[in-house]
Amino acid sequence: MPEYRPHLSAAAVHDALKGSLRELRAAKKNAVLWFGEIWQRKLYEQRGHSSIYQYAQLELGFSKGKTAQYLSLCRSMEHLPQLKQSVARSEIEWTKARVVAKVATPKTEKQWLAKAKSQSRRDLEQTVKRARQDVKTRDS
Repeated sequence: MPEYRPHLSAAAVHDALKGSLRELRAAKKNAVLWFGEIWQRKLYEQRGHSSIYQYAQLELGFSKGKTAQYLSLCRSMEHLPQLKQSVARSEIEWTKARVVAKVATPKTEKQWLAKAKSQSRRDLEQTVKRARQDVKTRDS
């Protein structure tokens, strides 16, 4: 990633910003996948920590909430292997995976992945919200 330099042309600044955002998305995706590796294989124990929460707080500076968010997605991806593969291959962003993980099951994973690939994150959030409301209505 190119280092920040002030006073470039509008086109150069725009290109640098877009490139930086692309790299930031890739870095966040990789962070989630690496975090899952640490959690799944209990590698935090080899770093001298008794739990993933302790590791994340002391080694990564994560709050309990952020750790829970990462952990929730990692747990979901263990039960939804196509979702994990889609994130790893950058077919969907990790933020969309987090949304899909709220409703997908092994039986519905493929359908939710198709929606994640074809919808914006905001539209996907609305689709998930409606699906969850439909389930609540049916269960009532």
